[in-house]
Amino acid sequence: MRAAVPENAWREPGHRCHGVVYLDIIRNEVGWRGIFITIDNMFGKAKKTTILLEPDNEVFKIIKKMIPWDIKSLQINKGPKSRLGMKPDVNLEPSW
Repeated sequence: MRAAVPENAWREPGHRCHGVVYLDIIRNEVGWRGIFITIDNMFGKAKKTTILLEPDNEVFKIIKKMIPWDIKSLQINKGPKSRLGMKPDVNLEPSW
């Protein structure tokens, strides 16, 4: 995918245009689902919120195949669960 710059676009004098290439991850949900389940099991019931994966880790190797970038290590953080629903008695109208 290349970014297109119109021929009549203003350019600073002496400016040279460069091609832009965009690399994307594999967006197959099925492929990622197994990785997320494995990572969730790695966290388990422990209180830890961060895991650092080194290149010799199997999960690291799988993720490396699914992304187009050269990576040296991976840091995985587990955030708090979001509230998926609101209580029906919560008034969302402003009070002013």
